[in-house]
Amino acid sequence: MGEIYEARDTRLGRLVAIKVLPETLASDRERLARFENEARAASALNHPNIVTIYDVGQGGGGAFLAMERVEGKTLREMLAGPSPLPLPRVLAIGVQIAEGLAAAHEAGIVHRDLKPENVMVRSDGLAKILDFGLAKEVSVPAEGAGATQAPTRTSLTEPGVLVGSVGYMSPEQAAGAPAEPRSDQFALGAVLYEMLTGRRAFQRPTAVETLSAILREEPAPIETVAGGVPEPVRWIVERCLAKQPFERYGSTRDLARDLARLREHPSSSGGPASAPRRRRPAPGLTAGVVAVALVAAAVAWLARRPRASAPPESGGAASLAILPFQNVGGRKDDEYFSDGMTESLITGLARVPGLLVIARNSAFQYKGRPADVRDVGRALGVRYVLEGSVQRAGDTVRVNAQLVDSGSGYHLWADTFDRPMKDIFALQDDISRHIIESLRLALSPGLAGTPSPPTRSLEAYDDYLRGMHYLRRLDQREHEYAIPLLEKAVARDPDFAQAHAALARAYISKFFNLEADPRWKTRAEEEIARSLALDPELPDAYLARGDLEWTLANGFPHERAIRDFRRALELNPNLAEARRSLGRVYLHLGLFDRANEEWDRALRTDPADLWVLYRKAGLLLFDAKPERALEELRKHPEMENSQDAVLALIWLNRDDEAADVMEKMLKDPPETEVHATRAVLLARRGDVRGVESAVAESIRLGKGLGHFHHAEYDIACAYAVLRRKADAMTWLRRASADGFPCYPLFQKDPLLAPLRGDPDFERFMAEIGAQFGRYRATA
Repeated sequence: MGEIYEARDTRLGRLVAIKVLPETLASDRERLARFENEARAASALNHPNIVTIYDVGQGGGGAFLAMERVEGKTLREMLAGPSPLPLPRVLAIGVQIAEGLAAAHEAGIVHRDLKPENVMVRSDGLAKILDFGLAKEVSVPAEGAGATQAPTRTSLTEPGVLVGSVGYMSPEQAAGAPAEPRSDQFALGAVLYEMLTGRRAFQRPTAVETLSAILREEPAPIETVAGGVPEPVRWIVERCLAKQPFERYGSTRDLARDLARLREHPSSSGGPASAPRRRRPAPGLTAGVVAVALVAAAVAWLARRPRASAPPESGGAASLAILPFQNVGGRKDDEYFSDGMTESLITGLARVPGLLVIARNSAFQYKGRPADVRDVGRALGVRYVLEGSVQRAGDTVRVNAQLVDSGSGYHLWADTFDRPMKDIFALQDDISRHIIESLRLALSPGLAGTPSPPTRSLEAYDDYLRGMHYLRRLDQREHEYAIPLLEKAVARDPDFAQAHAALARAYISKFFNLEADPRWKTRAEEEIARSLALDPELPDAYLARGDLEWTLANGFPHERAIRDFRRALELNPNLAEARRSLGRVYLHLGLFDRANEEWDRALRTDPADLWVLYRKAGLLLFDAKPERALEELRKHPEMENSQDAVLALIWLNRDDEAADVMEKMLKDPPETEVHATRAVLLARRGDVRGVESAVAESIRLGKGLGHFHHAEYDIACAYAVLRRKADAMTWLRRASADGFPCYPLFQKDPLLAPLRGDPDFERFMAEIGAQFGRYRATA
């Protein structure tokens, strides 16, 4: 690529290195293009582990680059001496190379020719990556938090042409495929192997044999070539040298972090665990025995292998978001089917041990709008994204699905499934199994074999999907539309446990939100009993029963509700709705730390859950932090004009602002709790008649509802402000008896200040204080 001279910059008085492309080579368009590419690529990078480009131009009969002069040795020269290199030296150099590559990758540049000749190490130990002549600007957003889209341009390399140095190029480069950031990781793995062992990973007599080894063979295990290399270090090298790019690091920044940790503690057991060795089966074993042995080995490895570290924006190694499958053809009647396919995959994969699956609510915010999987990964905090489409034609269905690494944009797996509708359950299982295998997760016992379909009746399943389409809607008034569809599903197949659980939830929603008729409570109880009789380990059944006990049952048996929500989470740790409900119970009991913990975990699987975000802000208010509560509420337009916002403003003595918010809330048909909060605001103004009117309206709207205790508490606060202590204590006791014994709030709420010191109030506080202690000890 040229000749290197030492020169002096006469203007700045410094020594530099001049790389000259002689005139005979400058006339070669490809050579000149690569030379200019080096200047463009390296000058775009500013990192201590990458050589700095000062200038570029023409002169002296050829093109030249002026660059930083690095005094030291190339890594190749260092390897020519006593080898292998000491482990501390290997890790010190390896970290710096990885840091430099990570910076290049985050700027959208792939080196493509990393080798010992292209690494200089100064006398003080600083390593510099040289020679970006073969570097490639990737035309898609690169990995890493600060990545920006690199300019798209024509590649200097024709498809199928090998680029790189034999012995260090990745399998995809050896096969003539485009190089990507993880191609540089492979080259670094080969360099690390050579530093640790003193021999090249894929050295063969000829270039062709070396390329063949890169594509098909594994290097000799490090421990058989060089002793004393800790297992975590070997694991990193083996991961970098994986044949498939998706088996390497999702981000080179993660690779640098792993090396940095081991540089500090090279023999620490806290580093990455050992990777499995690929061993050939012993002769004479049948295919079935070999398969069982491989599965057992894989499960054992996966059980002890820690997850790879990941950048915060792309989530953990075993985290997945399933975007709503596109309804190809656009027929409105088929919308429920594509949604149902998505929901079924979410439900099925959510029960796989070790796999975090984003809940339906957060995934469906992307429905009907284009989304870059990298943006999805950052927004939802996941490493993998599954997207696809569904197309129905008569009695057949075609599903296209693809699994993408959100950090790099790599497609790990893609497939098309054509099935008759009667095989829809096998289709869902095929997709789930492919994803699990792509993520290299151990299968759960429930998914290890061919799972039993939820129903044998395709018509019942069709009704179930239609019902779930409505039951999942955020507008709870639409849940009523799910009832006739789910009733048809259980009529077609009385053994359909999932449909019974869904129908129970629809009945609960009907009772709670629309019509306080006891028959809906009775029907919900019956459907839960049927569901659990059919499937005692169905998470949704325990969720429904917990909600029924908490929301509807007399006496509000907190302990039973907590037990059912916990059981649902044992069966499906990704069930965000169960965590939401469990946190709600803890909040009402005054166990704020427990509530916050559950809601944080719920947001991990459902980051867009406004209900949880609203409750977390309310928890700050309950904990006497109104400024912070108001700050959180105002982050979301949907939460800005709310009862908790009114109360926070009242606590801060900003009653005029509170009145403005209340006026906006009253423009919609207000609920019972809105009128109760309005009573507090009117009491602050001394409007006794207005308070009585608001209380009467709240009681009228709440008549018969099973969840009236928040309104009862606000009514108590209104009477406390008016110093009507007897009335205040009556409503406070009602609120506590009806499921709101929130002892810490009663202690801190400034609206209850007129009651403090009153003997009746102090006796009441002693009673619920003892109750609170029991809850904290047992909840």
